[in-house]
Amino acid sequence: MYTVEKIDIWVVELEDKPGATTGLFSVLAEAGADLQFALARRQPDKMGKGILFVSPIKPGKPEEAARRAGFVLKNEVVGARVTADNAPGLGFKLTQALGAAGLNLRALSAHTIGKQCVVVIAFDNAADAEKGCQVLKLLR
Repeated sequence: MYTVEKIDIWVVELEDKPGATTGLFSVLAEAGADLQFALARRQPDKMGKGILFVSPIKPGKPEEAARRAGFVLKNEVVGARVTADNAPGLGFKLTQALGAAGLNLRALSAHTIGKQCVVVIAFDNAADAEKGCQVLKLLR
């Protein structure tokens, strides 16, 4: 059994240096943001720069703090979060269904802790994310 939820992904560019994410996480934590997803990486096309993706940023203090820290809600990066019991072939099952529906994935991140698995899939736009969620919900 698993759940599928469409998620907004917030993005901020940062310096590629030690501790660069610390200040950003501090601002969000002080505002009460309860993140369920975070991914940071270097930007190979921008020397000395990195990028941090987070979700969710809820309205109110967390959103205000995120915006002050430079985070933006990107319309071209919209995601789906799948929470499931871990099982062999789950990644295949999910990606096969999305591919058969003609959906191209922008990114995919999957992690398992114990018997639970969380998969975050990024799409190129809200319409694709909505369609992806519908496709994935049919797999139940």
